[in-house]
Amino acid sequence: MVRMAICFCFESLYQIRIVCISGESRDAYFYAGTIKHSLMPNGNDGVQLQFPEGSNDALKRYTNENITIKVPKDLDTSDIRWLTVW
Repeated sequence: MVRMAICFCFESLYQIRIVCISGESRDAYFYAGTIKHSLMPNGNDGVQLQFPEGSNDALKRYTNENITIKVPKDLDTSDIRWLTVW
């Protein structure tokens, strides 16, 4: 189960309030997409966002936490149309 809200964003950062990420999936990651109507993240329209920065590890369990995600250097938050845990 995932519940989160994007609180605000800056040029290259997202501040996210995580209500709950259960941590039950071995392969859950943050993804951002640049195409408005995408059914699922893929290499053509979505990029994996490293969290914590520099890590390729799957997401762990989070409850009632604020986190900051940095977008890759070749993207700006204004380019991103969706953000998800996949």
